[in-house]
Amino acid sequence: MRVAHPTRPPETQPALSLPLQRALIRCTRQLDPMLANLLANEPRSRAAILQSIDPYGLELSSMKETCTALKAGAASSEEPRLRARAAEALNRGCAFVQ
Repeated sequence: MRVAHPTRPPETQPALSLPLQRALIRCTRQLDPMLANLLANEPRSRAAILQSIDPYGLELSSMKETCTALKAGAASSEEPRLRARAAEALNRGCAFVQ
């Protein structure tokens, strides 16, 4: 994602959220540290990551590091729609982190 994402035009970046969402379902624990790091350190990646996270999915309960990044305010500088999605993820999925 780090290689492909910065070279994509901004209007096409949301297209990455669906493949990432599918990968999160299959590889939740493996992607957790990487997504947490990207949320904290790569502002251009945040929108695609936040759109790929399902606030009502079971995956977030296994994503301790990603939930920690969200609690730390990784989405605080994003547009209102993405901030709302991050808040929903914190209130729903991250509430059950193991």
